[in-house]
Amino acid sequence: MDNRYSFIGGKQGAWRVVNVQGILGSSLPLVERLNVVNDTTNELPLDSAWILQGFTSNLRYAERNEINVLKSV
Repeated sequence: MDNRYSFIGGKQGAWRVVNVQGILGSSLPLVERLNVVNDTTNELPLDSAWILQGFTSNLRYAERNEINVLKSV
């Protein structure tokens, strides 16, 4: 199981973006869609404005059988 994710803001993706608001400093540019990829994406795809990288870190709270199920998905 790969616990790294790329959140790609652009014109494609399953999630529709309705608002972007900066908390500190400059805000990310508003995009139409958000694509979530279960991998590290290093190159900005065409028609995309930005990439945010993230990872899950709560596997230590899962039991072995739960981890095995997650790995098979």
